[in-house]
Amino acid sequence: MAFAQGTSDPLKPTINFQVIEQKRINLGDHSLFMNRVVPPILPPTPAPASPTSPILTTEQKQAFAEREAKRSVILFLSVTVYDRQITELRWWDESGSHRVFSNIDFNYVAGIGGFETPDTSYTLMMGLGNESRADRIQYNGSLTKDDLKNNLQLDAPPLATDFSATRSEYMVAEDKAHPSPTREDLAALDALHAYFDSNKQRLIDDYAKREAANAARQQYLKDHPPVPQDTVINYWFGQGDTTTLQKPNTGGRP
Repeated sequence: MAFAQGTSDPLKPTINFQVIEQKRINLGDHSLFMNRVVPPILPPTPAPASPTSPILTTEQKQAFAEREAKRSVILFLSVTVYDRQITELRWWDESGSHRVFSNIDFNYVAGIGGFETPDTSYTLMMGLGNESRADRIQYNGSLTKDDLKNNLQLDAPPLATDFSATRSEYMVAEDKAHPSPTREDLAALDALHAYFDSNKQRLIDDYAKREAANAARQQYLKDHPPVPQDTVINYWFGQGDTTTLQKPNTGGRP
C-alpha cells in the first residue's frame, strides 16, 4: 500500500488522483479524508545532486584550521534562575552531582549555543527554568521529616549582595552530597563567566530581541488564530500487493 498526503507546496509536483472510494472522519473543527485512488503514474525520482565543496578563501581556510585544532568541550547544565538575579547550575559526572551558584542571569546566556577561547571550543547545552527564592524557601519549609531524611531539601540560593556588584562570579556549593567540581569543570565555568563579562551588553540586547519577537508572535497568534485545515490522504494498492488480515479459513484442511 502506498500513501500520498495532500500538500500545497508549490515545489512539489501536482498529481491528479482518480478517487475510487472516499471516507470522511470528522475531527471536530476539521476533517480527515481517506481517499482510495487509482494507482497514479508517479514522476521519476530526480537523481541526487552531486555534493560540492565550498570555495574557501585563504583567511577562511586558516580560521577553519585553527578551529579544528582547538579542544572541544560540551557543557551539559541544568539551570534554575532565581528572581532573575542568581542562577543555580547543576551537572553530573562519574564522581556525582555538582552545584554552583552564579550572579549571571542565565536567561541571557540561553541563546548563545557555545563560545570559544584561544585554545578551546565550548558547546553549551542546558535546560533552563525560572523560580523565586521565596518559593524555594517555602518549599523547604513544607518538607516532612521523612523528606528531610531522604535529602530532598536544597539550600536556598544566596543573595545578590553576596556577590560582586561589578563582575560575574560563582560560588561552589560544597558538602558531602555534592563533591567539589574538577579543575576542568572550574576552567569551563571561568571561561563562561569571562565570556559573559566581555559580551554582556550584546547578550542582554539579543535576549531583549528574542523576547520582543516572541511577544509579537504570541500577539499575532492571538489576533489571528490559525484555522484548522482539512487533511487529505490518498492511498492505493500496487499491482500484485496483498494484505493478510488474519489466517484464512481452510475449512479444516492443512
